[in-house]
Amino acid sequence: MSSADVLNKVETVTCKIEWKLQDLHRYRDFVANETFFNSKQFYNPQYPTAAWELRVYFNAYSNLITLAQVKQTLKVKYVLYALDVRGGRVNISSVTPHDFNRFKETIRYTIDMERLMHTDGSVLLFCELEFLPHNLKRGRKLKRKHEEISNFSTPNFQKLLINMFEQETLTDCVVNVSNF
Repeated sequence: MSSADVLNKVETVTCKIEWKLQDLHRYRDFVANETFFNSKQFYNPQYPTAAWELRVYFNAYSNLITLAQVKQTLKVKYVLYALDVRGGRVNISSVTPHDFNRFKETIRYTIDMERLMHTDGSVLLFCELEFLPHNLKRGRKLKRKHEEISNFSTPNFQKLLINMFEQETLTDCVVNVSNF
């Protein structure tokens, strides 16, 4: 068997969102049917051109959740779930393939709000998805050395921290401790 006969190992990319909705039961009384709330967009930082959002639809009889692609169209595998009052995982969908080239939104899944609502009136929803990044360009990596931002009072560093806070980005940090 020649090396040309060997298929390279497939490397898929994953991303995840955790979305906490507050006072959902109160909104239901005031919104029209087919109104939806959408989450912030989520994506893998290596491929920011492929982004998704969750949508929760309200209608007279039930609440529904769906996954919508908002940028580059791809085929993905996804799973939707929530946490109940005790912190247990409640599957909303199993691992499901979806072709966003054909449909910009997945099917709508029913959400049992009474079962999922926490004592503070919130609902915690999750989506994990996996895709093959063919035909996608990688996002630019920031080439910063930790020395470049060692002065915490610089405007660029402050802007970086504000952006991390606003975008709810978690990151690893380098902390230098030196003897004085």
